[in-house]
Amino acid sequence: MTDKNWNEVLIDMIPKYYSAKNPTEYHLAMLETVSLIDDSHSNFIISKEIKKFFGEYYIPIKYYILDNKILITAFNADEEGRKDDLRVGDAILEIDGVSVKELMQLYSKFIPASNAKGKARRSFFLVTGHKKEALVKIERNGKFFEKTIHRCEVAKMKPAKHSNKKNIKWKKLNTNVAYVNLKHIKYKDTKQMLDSVTKCKAIVFDLRYGTRGTAVMGLIALRLFPEKKVFAKIIAPDLTYPGKYYLTDEKNKGVKNKQFYKGKVLLLVDERTQSHNEYFTMCLQQAPNAITIGTQTAGADGNISVFDLCGGFRTTMTGTGIFYPDGTVTQRKGVKIDINVEPTIEGIKEGRDEILEKAIQLLNAK
Repeated sequence: MTDKNWNEVLIDMIPKYYSAKNPTEYHLAMLETVSLIDDSHSNFIISKEIKKFFGEYYIPIKYYILDNKILITAFNADEEGRKDDLRVGDAILEIDGVSVKELMQLYSKFIPASNAKGKARRSFFLVTGHKKEALVKIERNGKFFEKTIHRCEVAKMKPAKHSNKKNIKWKKLNTNVAYVNLKHIKYKDTKQMLDSVTKCKAIVFDLRYGTRGTAVMGLIALRLFPEKKVFAKIIAPDLTYPGKYYLTDEKNKGVKNKQFYKGKVLLLVDERTQSHNEYFTMCLQQAPNAITIGTQTAGADGNISVFDLCGGFRTTMTGTGIFYPDGTVTQRKGVKIDINVEPTIEGIKEGRDEILEKAIQLLNAK
């Protein structure tokens, strides 16, 4: 499923390893090779050589790539970005005279990801550089201007601030709608959570920030499914015959249950929904009246296989293939989405959760 035939990758890349004049060129060859797998499960340790190549300073912002623009969504913990009068909703169009589109084209080959949204999510190299200052072109409220801003040291990078709502386990949005953030639902919380939210006519499950495990998924399925449901098929490699895969057991959850939850089930996803989060989504999609809302997910479902590269370095990749019961592949494509909702500049500027808004709008319309 790679964009480039792997035989061609070897022909192109082996000379780069052979002719590497220094550790930096060798490390970049490893990073490029890993990226050619086109897999968001793929990774390579960002070594000191790679950090020096791309720059040890970064623009202290959290951002979202939209229409070849870097949209500022938050700032790092020490608020360094605000000192240069950067604002949430600002769109950075150029950095040091190079457009965001050109930077993405330049660095794309060094970003391991299953799809374009994944590359945008992992595009940290866009905001790094060798100088403590950067000249940026900004669009703000329809006006364009340039200004010099300051970068911070990557080694001292602090996490961006997040809204408190991301720490919520579950709550009622109104008398009829419950919201569940699955990132914070542990196994011990699950029964209490379900007892509370199933009293509402609709439940919104948020799968954008993370999930806690298969056991939690199983308990939720027991409450939501009227019967046992197959939600995935998995293929695994036959290690005795390279290139051959075999179908493992079909994955199912739930039991016969006449008292299953009969309300609406809305699932929120986006490009951060990856791996077990996608698997979790596929399971909950089998609930009656389930609707999936959001943007394309990471497209890296299944387990992670770890292996070594020459020189004592290590990388990872997706080790199994995950399919829907009807055979639809999820690798690179992501999960099935019923209603696509793309963030907008206005929504980002106003700090709105447009995917959640769409879910509530849909429920109100019903």
